Amino acid sequence: MSNDYARQPRQDHGDGDPKMIGLWKIGRTIGKGSSGRVRIARHVKTHQLAAVKIVSKSTILNPVNKPSRHTFLNIEREIVIMKLIDHPNILRLYDVWETHSDLYLILEYVEGGELFDYLCNKGPLSTAEALVYFQQIIFA
Repeated sequence: MSNDYARQPRQDHGDGDPKMIGLWKIGRTIGKGSSGRVRIARHVKTHQLAAVKIVSKSTILNPVNKPSRHTFLNIEREIVIMKLIDHPNILRLYDVWETHSDLYLILEYVEGGELFDYLCNKGPLSTAEALVYFQQIIFA
């Protein structure tokens, strides 16, 4: 990953699972996705919560795995776009860190998860509720 985006953590315990990334204390896993897992974190000075998306470098930088190049470009694109966007309906990217094995995206934590998960759990929305979410997406 390019150093244009990521900084090195202050503390790495050598097990590939740091307890601190910068001033963020890493907590329990709150989700898993196709590109990695998400853990809760708390800023040690402000006590602000964040979601930390952890992406394994071996997954995105493996030259044998052709989809890895596509995954790498998607992650890089996600970082660039999220650093540029400041909108109340889009998660903020606070920071990016990396270790020898992983990339850490420190994101705004939103209680309740993503809209996709909400739709999967709730099922079809009423027209009125769908309109509310649709308007938020359009104005993002």
